[in-house]
Amino acid sequence: TKINLTEQKSRSGYTPEELTTDCYGLFSAESRWNALSFNMPPCFPVDIIPYIFTDLALVQEYSDKSIRLLDAYGVGLAINFDCPVFAYFNFSYGVNHQGKGKFVFAAMQSF
Repeated sequence: TKINLTEQKSRSGYTPEELTTDCYGLFSAESRWNALSFNMPPCFPVDIIPYIFTDLALVQEYSDKSIRLLDAYGVGLAINFDCPVFAYFNFSYGVNHQGKGKFVFAAMQSF
């Protein structure tokens, strides 16, 4: 069965067809900075966290043994509301080596 990497963290401008493969190895790195932490009245803790990232994947097709490199490089901003709200928002923009970009919004807690 084919694997579609859009179900992973695809943060650059590849098409779904370019992200469909037989097997892959994925490396992802982020450098984060806890820029601002404060309490929104009456008692909602908020963290503002900018970051930079890179995603690299080697993908292989069994049919023709070709190996391709998929990549993404970019910036992001995480806005976290901890207890008692537990709401986490993540905005990122990445480009690949072809210059194709993509904006991603996710409402989930980051790793």
